[in-house]
Amino acid sequence: MKDICIPETYDSNGEEKTTWNKIGILIEAKNGKTYVKLNHIPGVLCHVFEQKKKQNELEPDQEIPF
Repeated sequence: MKDICIPETYDSNGEEKTTWNKIGILIEAKNGKTYVKLNHIPGVLCHVFEQKKKQNELEPDQEIPF
C-alpha cells in the first residue's frame, strides 16, 4: 500500500514549510490489479488501469511522419 497525499504549505517563523495531508491509499493487490481508496469518498474503491494507446497516436519521442 502507498499513501496518497496532497501538500499544504504554511509559514513557520518566516520559513515556508510543507505538511502532507493523507487523502487516501493506493492498493496493489496480489492479483496484479491496482486500486485507489479516497478518504473523502467513503465506500468507493477506484480501479486503476494502464492508459490505452489510441490508434495512430505517436510516442513522445517519435517524429511526425510527413
